[in-house]
Formats: sequence, C-alpha cells, structure tokens
Amino acid sequence: MKNYRYILQGLDCANCAKKIEDKIAGTEGYENVNVNFSTLKLSFQTEKENPKKEIVRNCKSTRARCNSNRKRKYKQ
Repeated sequence: MKNYRYILQGLDCANCAKKIEDKIAGTEGYENVNVNFSTLKLSFQTEKENPKKEIVRNCKSTRARCNSNRKRKYKQ
C-alpha cells in the first residue's frame, strides 16, 4: 500500500470535508481515508498507481468545493 497526502484547496466547511472523506472511503481500493478540515489535508492508502483523477472526481461528485494538490507520496 502506498500512502498519499493531498492539500484540499477551497474546502470551506467541516460538513464538506466529511462528505469527501465518506465518498473516498466508500470507493473500492482506498483505505485509512482521513480528511482533516482544520489542516485541509486528505490522506489515504491505496495500491492504485495514479489516484489523483479519481480523487478529484470524487470530490466534485459530493458537490463540495475543493481542489486537490498532491503534497507527498509515501511508500511503506
């Protein structure tokens, strides 16, 4: 599993953060999903090679306003 962290830009409420977290956590292939509203950080684990497009699509599908920029990618 690879660890990913993204900064969510434009996230303006804790409810939107929860919607995003729930949507990604419910998507097959993602584990340990966490959105921290106070730091605007999204973190998760996945085996997927390039999850950014799917993450952005999931964010948009919740109607929450945010943009994701990858901060770092970690390998375990």
